[in-house]
Amino acid sequence: MLFKRLYSQILPRSGLINLNPLKSLILVTGKDAPYFLNGLTTSKLLPTFVKKNEYTISPDDEDKDKNKLELTEDQLTTENWGIINEDSFISEESDPAKIGIRRDGINSMILNSKGRVVTDLFIYPLPFNVSSQDLKLNDNKISTIELLKQPSYLLEINNSFLNKIFMMLKVHKLSSKVNIIKLQQQTTNNWYYFNENENFLKFLEVIEQNYFNNTISRDISYANKLVGNFINNELLFPKNLQLLSFAIDNRAPLTGIKFITSSITNTIKEENQVQKLFSNDFLSYINEKVILQPTEIYDIRRNIKGIPEVSDLKPNEETLPFESNIDLTNGISYDKGCYVGQELTIRTYFNGIIRKRIMPFQLFISEDEVSDEIQYNKNSPVVEYLKNENLIDGGEIITNDVAIVGKSTAASPFGSTIKRKKETPQRKLNVIGKIFKQNDNIGFAVVNLAFLQKINKKAAESDKERTNFFDFELNIKDNSEKKAFVRIFVPEYWPEDIIE
Repeated sequence: MLFKRLYSQILPRSGLINLNPLKSLILVTGKDAPYFLNGLTTSKLLPTFVKKNEYTISPDDEDKDKNKLELTEDQLTTENWGIINEDSFISEESDPAKIGIRRDGINSMILNSKGRVVTDLFIYPLPFNVSSQDLKLNDNKISTIELLKQPSYLLEINNSFLNKIFMMLKVHKLSSKVNIIKLQQQTTNNWYYFNENENFLKFLEVIEQNYFNNTISRDISYANKLVGNFINNELLFPKNLQLLSFAIDNRAPLTGIKFITSSITNTIKEENQVQKLFSNDFLSYINEKVILQPTEIYDIRRNIKGIPEVSDLKPNEETLPFESNIDLTNGISYDKGCYVGQELTIRTYFNGIIRKRIMPFQLFISEDEVSDEIQYNKNSPVVEYLKNENLIDGGEIITNDVAIVGKSTAASPFGSTIKRKKETPQRKLNVIGKIFKQNDNIGFAVVNLAFLQKINKKAAESDKERTNFFDFELNIKDNSEKKAFVRIFVPEYWPEDIIE
């Protein structure tokens, strides 16, 4: 199809992006670091159930024994033991793939006391490889020996939230034995690598199966051994790379990998230098050069994959974790115990009522511009057509059905002679969603799921085939003359019952 060719030409299928213009790092280190972060984030960072209330889900003792991790309470506070990696998509607690001790990073969120999302983040154990050389952080040389004496973590957050999150951590510190340090950007590089080619996808499957797998990574020593083998075999990185942290981005299938390097690699700005970040074996395997891509490609890829981040929202705008699809991006634990904002979040999980979700969309004028897959195209006619419109503040997604509403006044039983002005019934638009992020012809919108569920129900009743998209009108508040349309997409990795 024409538009699939446009997609492949405009958006690169592979590349490396430096996330420093978007992301900042905070170091949290100290014997209480796992407890401290466990009480603030939606992910499980402790191997035991720390506290329970009426909303906490607790497995049977028998199941706990079957899935017990080899980690003592003493090790929890005196060793740099790594991080708990939990697969929230696995409901059976006794499944060994459910939880493991690992050294790769995880996706998570921090909520406020009302259960609203403060920020999304990645949490990385530091260092990734316990046998690595001295690492340079915050202009002070911190030796691996010092790091290994206590749990240490890097928090990757959006630049615009750095000061807010740093102060929040300081406020919650109280008597916790942790140090909280803002890392200067010039001392680290934050990288994101993606590749849609089949060779890379097979590569990810292999390293996940053999090195980053909960089934085999059950204790500290074996987790360290797996990472050591991964580095020594130079499957992805050269041995001499100053690698601080690493993660497979599991927010959606085949998203890519994220890794952080220390200041020794800060001089990398050209493509011939970029190759030095990867091992010769890896470059030979993918059979292509690694190309530096502009930062905006990261946001566009997230948009296409259906991965919103809090930075997409307007300042002071709030969203709930399930609206931000935390349950679909493997960023929450349902049985970890108490944390800030837990009560409302777990109650929502129990009730199973999620009225709205953030979903990706594509703008278009005519159906010739769209297909059954979301396609980014900055040269789409709709971009020029809407270039002067503020869709972030005034873009509403509406149904074709318009309700007629008006006030009715009961007749007076006393026969009043006062003449009242006749009220004209007004047209009320059925608004199903609002746009809050636009990347040329694509973006994110908060969508009322009831409308989509109603459409699917009608399709089922008439034996029509379900699709992964829904078309609606675009209502521009300050310009009713312009007509455009919105195609809302259901990401392919979402369970079917989300829109039922």
